[in-house]
Amino acid sequence: MAVVEISALTGPVEDHAEIINSQIERQIDQISLALKDATETQLQVLTIASLEEEDIESFAIRVFDKWKLGNNTSRRGVLLLVAVQERRMRIEVGQGLEGDLPDAYAKRIIDNFIVPAFRESRFSEGILAGVIEIIKYTDPNFEAAKLIDYKYHRISRSNGPSTLSLPFILFILFLVVFILPRRRGFSSFGGSGWGHGGRGGGRSSWGGGGGFSSGGGASGSW
Repeated sequence: MAVVEISALTGPVEDHAEIINSQIERQIDQISLALKDATETQLQVLTIASLEEEDIESFAIRVFDKWKLGNNTSRRGVLLLVAVQERRMRIEVGQGLEGDLPDAYAKRIIDNFIVPAFRESRFSEGILAGVIEIIKYTDPNFEAAKLIDYKYHRISRSNGPSTLSLPFILFILFLVVFILPRRRGFSSFGGSGWGHGGRGGGRSSWGGGGGFSSGGGASGSW
């Protein structure tokens, strides 16, 4: 059995399967950087083409522990992993987040928010929905999570999560990334890289800080 090589960690989104819209990818990058700065939670997205017959749970743990998601004190790391060929996904939870994101909640996020979008081949929206829901559980006091919770669920309760449009999502993320940080008196997104479609601004500080997987989380398929 071939073993999938784990690449070096370069940023919050490692889209090796190339299934995430570039706009959504940049927005998740920025939200994850702001989240880490404000709360120490390190939320990582990884997509791969295939598991090469490896079990998704064991691969997720290998990735998590090699990248050392979360720091070595709070250990607040979480990994959202998607394997396209096997149509499998997993949320792997760090040791410091077991109480905030137990297995049942991780499974609910997968089944209720990610899978419905994936079944319609809306991978970017499904991953974004997963990121939003994870933040709601891990860091409910994060201002971005509060805004997203109100706007996102106001729409999804009446129409279902699959009806959210890309322009609406990008509008909300614009508020999260550019308005809320300024109200809090700081900005995590200085420099010219973001404004010109680059992926460089701030990503060099993204490396893991010594966290490890708890072995908890949930898996699903579409």
